Amino acid sequence: MAFFKNGGGSAMLRVLLKVFILVFTLLVLNACSSVFLGYEEENKNKIYSLDTKDCELLTKKELKYSKENVLEKIKDPLYNGNYYGYQAFLCKSYKDSIKLFDLVEDGYKDKDEKNLLLKIGEGVLEGLFNDNITDYSGQYYEKMLTNTYKSMSYLALGEYDEAGVEIKRALDRQKRNKEEFESDILSELNYLQQKPRESNEVIDIINNSVPIPAYKSYANYSNPFVSYFSALYYILDGRSNNSIDLLKEVYSQENDLLFYQDYELAKNNFNTKRIANKVKKGMQISKTNKYIWVIYENGKSKSLKEFNLSLPIVFIKKNDNDIDYKIPFGNEKYSVYANQLAVSSLVFSIAILGDSSDAYPFIVANNQKTRLLSDMDKIIGAEYKATLIPRISKSFLRAITKTMISVKANKENLYSGIGVDLVNNLLNHSDIRYFIGLPKNYQAIRIANSGSINIASPNSQTLFSQELDINKHYVILVKIPTIGTEYITIFEER
Repeated sequence: MAFFKNGGGSAMLRVLLKVFILVFTLLVLNACSSVFLGYEEENKNKIYSLDTKDCELLTKKELKYSKENVLEKIKDPLYNGNYYGYQAFLCKSYKDSIKLFDLVEDGYKDKDEKNLLLKIGEGVLEGLFNDNITDYSGQYYEKMLTNTYKSMSYLALGEYDEAGVEIKRALDRQKRNKEEFESDILSELNYLQQKPRESNEVIDIINNSVPIPAYKSYANYSNPFVSYFSALYYILDGRSNNSIDLLKEVYSQENDLLFYQDYELAKNNFNTKRIANKVKKGMQISKTNKYIWVIYENGKSKSLKEFNLSLPIVFIKKNDNDIDYKIPFGNEKYSVYANQLAVSSLVFSIAILGDSSDAYPFIVANNQKTRLLSDMDKIIGAEYKATLIPRISKSFLRAITKTMISVKANKENLYSGIGVDLVNNLLNHSDIRYFIGLPKNYQAIRIANSGSINIASPNSQTLFSQELDINKHYVILVKIPTIGTEYITIFEER
């Protein structure tokens, strides 16, 4: 408190108040509605657009096209770029998707290379207003998906080498993710090692030859879907040896015989005669050694929503020259006109996890049900939990800063204090931007390629049916965000 009584704190508050008023004026003039209104409505609109298959990207205000309809830039690239890049991929606008994901990667690079002064400046603005005043920074789990879906767009165009570059980048981001959350992973590993040994088909087959807990400990800080699709890419590209370690990681994390069979198929170059009978249990055997993998994106992932708190506080100034305040008690009478009243609020906002939702609990491909591959609820929840303390600390610091500015404005006069307090309440929003459109979970199934594929709902309603080349491997991605809306993408062997 000595700093404030000696006048240093008062000078600092005066500077903050002036900055606050200046930037607020600029925000109003530029109509930065997201800073005042948050992103709840915009998130809903994006979800609705995916649910209704709105593929008219040229009409989106966030995307800037040239006169020749060439995509040039995007507003808030990590928030809008990932969403529209993903949507463009689903809508088969693969070149636009690649361009959008390029802009996202540029955004990641800009964030990583931003100098210290700019970071400090952004931190001050976020402290005075809210996180929505700056571009979205992204979550760690989102980065590897940027490259994974970018690889899919290249693969859909038949550009296998370019797709391979993106697969390597996705796996590199996955590796860096593990390093970022190393302490959380070690804590999970310690917990898993103390649990009694589980028993299932996979664990009984491998008989302790693979350190299962070591793989499972980072499943929620990487993404088994990224590893699995990367493995399937190498199979489609004729490099199944490159998929072996990735599939080993997946079956160790999921403990499902389906993925262990994939591992054995890749290891034995799809010669099923070399695979033990106990491994082939329930497995469809292809006469041509060619298979179809169906990956199902089920429903919607956990969203983010705001938790807002505003507590009004009435202070009484001790005197006109002292910044110290006290909350009024007793029967003392004070005069508004004597400028003794001070009105403020303690405003606090933080992003909390919302709910996820299923479409179909599973789908059926040639009479085979899909099985869980990757639980996005757990992945999103793990990262949210790991970053929760910094989020809370930042929100509390912002609440204290805004309260101090409001109190300083009250020292000038009651009405300026009320005005600043009103603005603080208008700005009481948290950052609820995220990679919109991701599924609640990824599921998978492998079937023998018999020359056709029929994908159905749990009640046997056909969702997709097509003849296929019996002499090729295929990967078919089926996204169903809500019942009645299906996106189908087919990738074939090189």
